[in-house]
Amino acid sequence: MIDRIICFIILVWIGNGHIPVQAQRSFVHPGITYTQGDLDRMKAMVAARQEPYYSTFLKLKESPYSSLTAVAANRGKQIREGRFNATIGIDGRRAHDLALLWHLTDDEAYARKAVEYLNANSYYTNTSARGTGPLDNGKIYLLIDATELMRDYPGWEEADQQRFKDMLVYPGYSSTEDFCAKY
Repeated sequence: MIDRIICFIILVWIGNGHIPVQAQRSFVHPGITYTQGDLDRMKAMVAARQEPYYSTFLKLKESPYSSLTAVAANRGKQIREGRFNATIGIDGRRAHDLALLWHLTDDEAYARKAVEYLNANSYYTNTSARGTGPLDNGKIYLLIDATELMRDYPGWEEADQQRFKDMLVYPGYSSTEDFCAKY
């Protein structure tokens, strides 16, 4: 019973604005991993060939995750159990790195390829016999980060963006456990 009371107090405390001022900042797109200032600074350092940023940028471009010729496989509605890292983990890294390269180079080929990976991973309705493993095991964060980087790209159809958002809610968020329900 005391655990439920503590949980309730925490939720009321948060709901009444008792969150540190830093956490009350408004979200500005982009903003999950990178701010626009971060992207502008990285782009300027690459353009100026400033080290170690330029050599890191070259490694990013040469990475197999940044390949423009790799095939973005449509994974269907469910990922086989035990294949989470080899699917969402890899595709998320590819989508993220390609989206970042688009911001750094303005080369639309990177944007188109990032969108291919996002779309290929937007149809999930059930991802394993035990629930939504890939959506709640942490591997999805790279796809979400790529989505944030790409959401203003005019070549990403609104319907495709909405399908990705819907997938994050169901089966994603909708299957998460209510924190306070445990107590």
